[in-house]
Amino acid sequence: MPLHCPICNQSFFPEVGFYYGAMYVSYMISLAFAIPLFFLLWFIFGFHLIGLTVAVSVALLSIFPFAYRYSRVLWIYVNVPFDKNLNREEN
Repeated sequence: MPLHCPICNQSFFPEVGFYYGAMYVSYMISLAFAIPLFFLLWFIFGFHLIGLTVAVSVALLSIFPFAYRYSRVLWIYVNVPFDKNLNREEN
């Protein structure tokens, strides 16, 4: 992840521990993916706890980079004000 935004020069690391809240966002993204997947696989293949656990775990590992990156993006969008009038020429 870059240190600063190339357009507005906003620091992507405003303070130590800033992204701890992004862990909760990542958890919510993972749950939003895992729960429907679990029930979908249960409906299609029946209830086999070990098979369902392995399948959902592999799926979660495959979406981890997506969930990690976009949870940080969502966290900074929620906590840093956005100025639509700011452009590169003003910096």
